Amino acid sequence: MKNLHPSLTEVLEEKCLDEWLDLPISRLYFNDFADSENEAGDISSPSLSFLSVNISSEFGTFSFDKVSVDIIETSENELQELKGKHPLGVINYYEESCPTVVLHLTEKTINRILQLLSQGSDSLKIRVAIPKWKDKESKCLPLVKYQFFYERKLQQEPP
Repeated sequence: MKNLHPSLTEVLEEKCLDEWLDLPISRLYFNDFADSENEAGDISSPSLSFLSVNISSEFGTFSFDKVSVDIIETSENELQELKGKHPLGVINYYEESCPTVVLHLTEKTINRILQLLSQGSDSLKIRVAIPKWKDKESKCLPLVKYQFFYERKLQQEPP
């Protein structure tokens, strides 16, 4: 049986080319769902998500009307040591009307992003690098790179 959902290790071993997908952020979603019937230690489930619209990758391989970007908190060690099947995150585009990018970020990075956004959300952009995996049926791929960009105008620009 072939693996339709390759791990980052498999992608890196294949030495796949990758392609950047720019995700300009148009909306921010934060929610917390607390349920007293959950197991102790798992009562509250906060989530941070972004929405990006009109997306196309740098060479046009990937193109979507909108993409949901879900942020998952991970430990510094897991991220720095690339632990797990998809340590940086994953893109799932089986649902082509609104694919999902899941990014694994440390608490420090999440807090920094929220702090910057609280000062004004002039421009937050996310870039993710998607591998050009050999099996075209696979629509759930590990991210090989990601970048966050935040830009804020500090003063009036000259005309």
